[in-house]
Amino acid sequence: MRRAASITILALSAAAVAGASAQATSSSSAAATTLKLRADADGANRFNKERLRAEPGKVTIRLRNPSTSGKPHAVEIEGKGIEKKSAVAQPGERVSVTAKLKRGRYEFYCPVDGHKADGMEGTLVVK
Repeated sequence: MRRAASITILALSAAAVAGASAQATSSSSAAATTLKLRADADGANRFNKERLRAEPGKVTIRLRNPSTSGKPHAVEIEGKGIEKKSAVAQPGERVSVTAKLKRGRYEFYCPVDGHKADGMEGTLVVK
């Protein structure tokens, strides 16, 4: 009888600990979004998208620079006190940038000299 009671108490304790762990994990995890972006394959200073959408939380933009682009590119996220940029991708390479973003509008652009001024930019909407 005593042994059965001990086993029951252990089982209930284990279930309570497992439930608390699962609850802590799910409540502390934020949404994660990965967005794909591509530089122009013919060498123009532009992305294939001018607008991106994501949920609040960890947002990653993956940039593919086609081997035919003939020039380096990168991607930067800016706004609401955030300024994060990727490494520079040579033709044929891929790079990414990740930031924790709140609701709102952010700008993404190519920080390589002169590319943003040529129109290689867009809006990232987080909602």
